[in-house]
Amino acid sequence: DTLWRKGDLEAYGTWHGFRSSDQLSDGTIWDMYSTTKRYFPINDGSAAGMDIEHSLPKSWWGGNENDAFKDLYHLNPADRVANNNKSNYPPGFLNDSNKVNNGVFFMGKDKEWNDYAFSVIDEYKGDFARAYFYIATCYGDSLQWTNSGDAAKAMTNSHWHEFQPWLRDLLLDWHRMDPVSDKEKQRAIEVNKIQGNRNPFIDYPQLVEYIWGNKQGHSVDFTLLNQTFGNAYGDLSTAIPSNTSSSATTSKIIRNNQVVILQNGKEYTLLGVKIE
Repeated sequence: DTLWRKGDLEAYGTWHGFRSSDQLSDGTIWDMYSTTKRYFPINDGSAAGMDIEHSLPKSWWGGNENDAFKDLYHLNPADRVANNNKSNYPPGFLNDSNKVNNGVFFMGKDKEWNDYAFSVIDEYKGDFARAYFYIATCYGDSLQWTNSGDAAKAMTNSHWHEFQPWLRDLLLDWHRMDPVSDKEKQRAIEVNKIQGNRNPFIDYPQLVEYIWGNKQGHSVDFTLLNQTFGNAYGDLSTAIPSNTSSSATTSKIIRNNQVVILQNGKEYTLLGVKIE
């Protein structure tokens, strides 16, 4: 129903996909969880000392092997030690990094509830935030978040925002402090080749503000939104005038009580956004 639903990864396999999406020019694996240099094996298969990591833990929806389970936009090749420590803990603002600190990935007690949480260096914070926003948008209507443990702290089934307020605010902070990088844009291109879909919060970062941030309830005009795949963009919280109207190339329909934007032959389903 939407441009953002994942395509078919079955013909590739996740590690095969990572060869396109997460391989640096020198042949090493782009690991957002450590500084260790590792290489893909000669034949298809997993890299030694690494795991396939769900940035948003699969246990938060019960671990069912559904489309979200195998969506590359929130799967990453991850250092095994860091991944094992991350477990099912959420991201957080840390008081310390006493549990893990390898220079890229950190774990310690969170300021919110004094329990374990993880963080990463600033240049990766936006990557994680936009992966979380993507999963909530694509699969929030089909996933049932578990009502215990870290999932209950982080997610909610009672609001279309999907995130508990503290996590929504943290993800907004991470999204704003770390704009979309060339690495993230190139990765999205490679994932799109495999899955046949886009992450809208990489392509149109300002959309985040209209759904979770300081522009909720405002009208949105895609022709005025900055696009990372075209022109450069700056302040992610920049206001788009609320009295703007859709252009001639943009129209909207209502499907299943959701607003669907039709633009240049593509569909975008927006949750909680007022279109006028």
